[in-house]
Amino acid sequence: QRGKIDVTETVHASEKALVGTYWKVALDIGREPGTWMPSDWGVSGQRLMLQLQIQFRDDFVVGSREDFLGDRGGSLVHVVQNDGVVGPTLSQSGKHVRFKDGAWTISRGEGPAGTDLLRFYVELEEKVERGDVYCPAGKIFLTCGYFDIAHRGHSRKRDLEKKLEDLADEHNNILDALNEEGFFSLKRMQTWTLLQQKKADIEKTKDQLQRIMVMEPDMNLLRLSRKRDIGITNEGGACCKVKKGAG
Repeated sequence: QRGKIDVTETVHASEKALVGTYWKVALDIGREPGTWMPSDWGVSGQRLMLQLQIQFRDDFVVGSREDFLGDRGGSLVHVVQNDGVVGPTLSQSGKHVRFKDGAWTISRGEGPAGTDLLRFYVELEEKVERGDVYCPAGKIFLTCGYFDIAHRGHSRKRDLEKKLEDLADEHNNILDALNEEGFFSLKRMQTWTLLQQKKADIEKTKDQLQRIMVMEPDMNLLRLSRKRDIGITNEGGACCKVKKGAG
């Protein structure tokens, strides 16, 4: 008999596991659909590339309570040597820019399917630009998925994939039995009903599998800590505040 697979429980990673870890951050800034930037910003298709190295620390940052991090505020994000690099591009060499430290927090259950989000910001000390793409001085806010790796345990994804295979076999067997019955057979109606139930089970299991793939993403979609106990998504979101017009 097939056992029940729990697809509701999210395994949350410890915040302490992030403390003390170093990460390289690469920002790819350019015009995206739905941007609130001015209509002439980034229309050339150029991209502004920023790279920096950060460390997550557990020191509380005074004044970090804001909408992005929530009422709890955040702990320290240290920018290594307060230094970052813009570029290089084919036409321009790389340029060093100064960053100030920022803050970080883990937002529990705010990601897709109840997963956790890592929210943090760093502060750019000067405006940087490439052609018609620029990033003003000030805070750059970043978000990515945050996942527990150390306690994943048994793979619910593999269980659901096996369940789908079994359901497909059962569906095909019922379909064969249906085709063997006469058109006006009472048993044909019963078999047809059973076939519809099996189709519904397959669709439900597919939905569960999609949910688990979000809750437990493949390793190639994550960057792991050196201890391999936590992972953050390779890609995330970035935004900055722009002050429009004077007066």
